[in-house]
Amino acid sequence: MLRCCALWVALVSTTATSVWPESGNATTSTNAGPNNLVEGFKFEQARSSATLDAAFARYEALLGSSGAYATGTGISEVSVKVAPGASDKLSFGVDETYTLTITGSTATIAAATPYGALHGLNTFVQLADDYGPVAQDYLSVPSEMQINDGPRFAWRGLMIDTARHYYPLDFVKHVVDTMAASKLNILHIHFTDD
Repeated sequence: MLRCCALWVALVSTTATSVWPESGNATTSTNAGPNNLVEGFKFEQARSSATLDAAFARYEALLGSSGAYATGTGISEVSVKVAPGASDKLSFGVDETYTLTITGSTATIAAATPYGALHGLNTFVQLADDYGPVAQDYLSVPSEMQINDGPRFAWRGLMIDTARHYYPLDFVKHVVDTMAASKLNILHIHFTDD
C-alpha cells in the first residue's frame, strides 16, 4: 500500500500542469500570467441541472476555503454550457468530454453532458488551487488557456473490500471525494463473500 501511494505521489509531482489526471490536449499562451479570481466569484449555467447545482455549491465552498479572492479585475464567474437536451441520467459510456477556455477575464466550460461539465469544473478548481507563484495571495488561473479533454477509458474505478476489512464511514466518504478529484467513475464495494 505504501509503495502504491509513493508511486501516485511521484506521478502527481512530475505532471507538467497542476491538473490530475494530466489533460490530453492543453494549450497555454506563452504570455499567460496569473489571472485572479475576484470577490463574488461563482459558477453559472444556462439551463437548470440538479447535478451541476450541487457541484457548484461544493466547488464554490472548496475554493472559498482554500484561498482568498482578489478585489478589482479578474474572473468573476465561470460560464458552464451543457448541450441542450442533455440528460442528468448517469449511465456507463456517457460522454464525459469537455472544453475549458480561459481568455482574459472570461472562463467557459462547454460539455455535451453534465458529467463532462463536472470534469471541467474539477479541472478549473485544480488550476485555481495550484497556479501561480507559491507566495500567491489570491486564487488564480492562467490568463490564456484552452483544455480539450475527456477520459481515455470508459471504466475508471476503484474497489473497497469491506467484506474482509472494516472501513469507517468517514474513510469511505473520503475515498469518494478523492475519486471525484481524480475523475474516476466506478466504485465497486465488496460487501460480502457470499
